[in-house]
Amino acid sequence: MATFGGVSYSDVNGAPDQATFTGTTSIGGVVKGVGVYLQDNWTLTNRLTLNLGVRFDHTTGAIPDLDEYDTQAKNPTGKTFSGLGTIVTFNDPSPRIGGTYKLDSSGKTVAKASFGRYFARLPVATFQNVGNGNVTSSVYRYNPVTAKYDILLSTTDPRANIANDPGLTNQYTNQFFASIEREVLPNFGIDASFVYKDDQRIIGILDTRSTFAAVPFVDAFNGVTQTITVFNRTSSASSALNVTANQDDWYQTYKSFIIQGNKRLSKRWSLQTSYQWQRGLGTLSTQNFTTNQNPNTLINFEGRISTDSTHTYRASGILDLPYRIRLGIRESYESGRPIARQVTVRGLAQGNATINAEAPGGHTLPSLNDLQIRIDKDVPLGGARRLRFSVDLFNIFNVNTPITVQTVSGQAVPFLTTTDIFLPRRAQIGVRFEF
Repeated sequence: MATFGGVSYSDVNGAPDQATFTGTTSIGGVVKGVGVYLQDNWTLTNRLTLNLGVRFDHTTGAIPDLDEYDTQAKNPTGKTFSGLGTIVTFNDPSPRIGGTYKLDSSGKTVAKASFGRYFARLPVATFQNVGNGNVTSSVYRYNPVTAKYDILLSTTDPRANIANDPGLTNQYTNQFFASIEREVLPNFGIDASFVYKDDQRIIGILDTRSTFAAVPFVDAFNGVTQTITVFNRTSSASSALNVTANQDDWYQTYKSFIIQGNKRLSKRWSLQTSYQWQRGLGTLSTQNFTTNQNPNTLINFEGRISTDSTHTYRASGILDLPYRIRLGIRESYESGRPIARQVTVRGLAQGNATINAEAPGGHTLPSLNDLQIRIDKDVPLGGARRLRFSVDLFNIFNVNTPITVQTVSGQAVPFLTTTDIFLPRRAQIGVRFEF
C-alpha cells in the first residue's frame, strides 16, 4: 500500500511559518500458510458415532522489498525499500472432537456435542508498519533570509515508536456446542442447543514505555457526580513504544441458548421459528484495539460486547397460494444492544482522551422489530423457462428505531441523541428470467 507524500504548509497571521515534508509511504507484507489435518468418523455402536480430528497450521508474515512511489503514489521511482524478511511465525495445532448419539432406537431423538479450537488468520496490518517503507517526516521553519523552509525543527520516524513482540503467538477461540434434536411429527422437528466460546491470547497494541500519573476527573451526569481516576502522561511523546503483543488480561466470552422449531415445506406451507438468549462479555466492547493503547482506554472497558442482544426471536414462513403465487413472511425481534456512556477528559499532556464513564451495558438501545413480506408469482414459458415477478416489502411497521446514538455526554449534542435510525418502510419490485 502506497500513500501520498509531499509537503504541507502552515501559516501564522497570513505569513509563512512551517512546512512538513513527508516521503511516500510504502507498507505491506506477505502472509503464507500451509495446513494439514487428519479426520475420521468412528461408529462405535449403532447409536454412537464420533468425529475426531486434528489440524496443524504453519503461518508466516514477512515484509519483502517494496517499491518506492512518486508523491502521487502512482508510479514507481525505480528505488526500493529493503525488506525485513519474516516478522511473524505461527505454529498452531488445533484439536477437534464431536459426537452424535441416538437417544432412541428410531433415531427420532438425537444428541450432538462438539469441541474445537479455531485460530485466527494473520492480517498484514499486524506487522506491516515496522517496514522500512514507513518513512520519516521532517518539519522545517520558514527562513525569511533565504525565502525557503530550511530551518529544521524536528524529524519523526514512525517506526521508532512501534514494535512487534518477537514472542507473538496466534490468538484463538475455543468453542463448545451441544444440542438435542427431536422429530415431533413428520416434517416437523424441534431442537435446543447451547454454544460457548472463549477467546484466548488476544492480540492488541499497548504502550509499554510511557509513564503516567493518576489524576482525578470529576464526572457529573444527571445530577450524579463521580470521580474517575484518569492518567496523565508524564514522559515525552517520543518515549512511547506501542507493541503488538498478546494481551493476557484481555478476554471475550460468549454464551448462547437457542430453541428452534422447523416445519419443512409440505402441504403448501413451511415454518421456521427460534428464540435465542445470549450473553457476550469481554474487554473488546467499545475500544478499537488496533490503535495505540494507554491506561485511559482501559477504564471501564469490561462489560457486554457491543453486539450483545439478550433476547432474539425470529420466525419465517412460506405459503403456496393458488395460481403459482407464493407468500413469504419474515419477522425478527431483538432486544436493545448495550451502550457505554463516555466522557471527554481535557487538558492531559497527551491530548484529550475519550473514556468510558461506566461499563458497557449501563444503557441500551431500544428493541428492534422488523417484519418483511415477499410475494412472488411464476409464469411458465415452456420447458425450463419461466418468469418470476416479485414484490418485497421491508419494515412493514415503519419503525424508526435508533441504531446509533451519541455516546459521549457533556457535548453540544446531548447523550443518547439519535444519529441514525433503522431504514424506513420500503418496497422492491423484481423480475427474474430463468432458463
